[in-house]
Amino acid sequence: MKKVCSILLIAIGIVSIVLSIVVFAKDTGNWERENLYGGDAYTGIQNAAAQTANNVQELSKIAKLGFGSILLIGGAALVVCGLPKKESIPAAVVENNDEQPPAEPLPENE
Repeated sequence: MKKVCSILLIAIGIVSIVLSIVVFAKDTGNWERENLYGGDAYTGIQNAAAQTANNVQELSKIAKLGFGSILLIGGAALVVCGLPKKESIPAAVVENNDEQPPAEPLPENE
């Protein structure tokens, strides 16, 4: 059961790391340039749309960095937690490991 849990943690961690790479690879889009067009109303609308596009792009960069980082760190932590651990030797075994003289043979009954 312990081995299954370790394999499951490693698998989830690897999937999380792959998803973080996908998130970091996503394009956040392009921002719109502010240009002057015709009348005042149209210029104001164009500038507002351009500023909105810039704000949306910045928000997607923030979300991309946040989710990607969480997935990457969480995935790495799960992989590390799922790795097999070295089994330690109990202290009682180490303490009783003194060399003892060989036992004397038992006397034979004649």
